[in-house]
Amino acid sequence: MKKDVLIIGGGISGVQSALDLAEKGYEVVLVDKSPSIGGNMVKLDKTFPTNDCSICISAPKMVEASRNENITILTYSEVKEMIGSAGGFDVKIWKRTKYVDPDICTGCGDCETACPVEVPSEFEQELSDRKAIYVEFPQSVPLTYTIDYDNCVGCAACERVCDAGAINFLDTSQVIDLEVGSIIVATGYQMMQPDEWREEYGYGKYPNVLNAMEYERLLSASGPTGGKVLKRSDGKPPESVAWIQCVGSRCKQKGMPYCSRVCCMYSTKQASISKGERDSHRPGCRHGR
Repeated sequence: MKKDVLIIGGGISGVQSALDLAEKGYEVVLVDKSPSIGGNMVKLDKTFPTNDCSICISAPKMVEASRNENITILTYSEVKEMIGSAGGFDVKIWKRTKYVDPDICTGCGDCETACPVEVPSEFEQELSDRKAIYVEFPQSVPLTYTIDYDNCVGCAACERVCDAGAINFLDTSQVIDLEVGSIIVATGYQMMQPDEWREEYGYGKYPNVLNAMEYERLLSASGPTGGKVLKRSDGKPPESVAWIQCVGSRCKQKGMPYCSRVCCMYSTKQASISKGERDSHRPGCRHGR
């Protein structure tokens, strides 16, 4: 495969870069390790400071990228080897099999219903479960189911109910050799799990201490609680919520001497949304219910 540009990371930055390059006539390969493009932005409820719907911004761009003839999307794939220099890179990409043919799968969901296995959902920050055959979220691109081989029990219940015949347990992963002139690294960020501050802040020790992305999923209308902020301990709304800023930031001992830069913005947004949600449930409020 020969293309002009390889983009590593299918979040909002990678998708927008692919669209901009494709519009100028360049042939682009967009690689993401997840079963769908979208990255972290699709997990957010709203964006700061306008409180626009995050998925409403991301989804049209994702669909546009999937339909653009100049963009090849490789999901569930990772770059394994890269040699060369600017103008000529030889790249090996390991494309894992989903055991589901994307050209045949209709995304009907019958396989998911039939699957007896439930495991914590990575997309929902393990606040809810998913099946061993799943799509990450309803607006996934491509909208193709993926079999989690590590948790699959091999019962073949999904295969028996798939009228389209899209499931093939004999399918194998493959290595794709790629030649590109340029590479854009748009790998985004990963959430720091504050387990090392278990005693100091109680994360992992007390059920109602959450990280920012877990709280974001509680705020999201498409999240595990339908947008209702509920305590893990008893499933009831909290009386108050506190944000602890800069956990891990500027901590040379932990190897993070920098400021995370986004804490102030997302905590302000989350506090504003949380207050609005709380006020809407107060007796006598004009939006009360």
